Amino acid sequence: MAPEPQPRRGMSRALLYALIPIGFLILVAFMVLSGRDTSETAAEAAVEADSTVPQPAEGAEPAAGATPPAN
Repeated sequence: MAPEPQPRRGMSRALLYALIPIGFLILVAFMVLSGRDTSETAAEAAVEADSTVPQPAEGAEPAAGATPPAN
């Protein structure tokens, strides 16, 4: 009977091909457990919508160095 062929490299390819999806599953599990996949709630979106930049009042003097809009 012929002897079993030995892999030419340090790790067999079957083990390497098995480690790729295992590493992906570990990465997904880490992201799920750490909370990176949480979606924004409606209350959080409302808070962000209220924090907009205020518009200048009509008739107010422009800030120093600001150019007036070209209408």
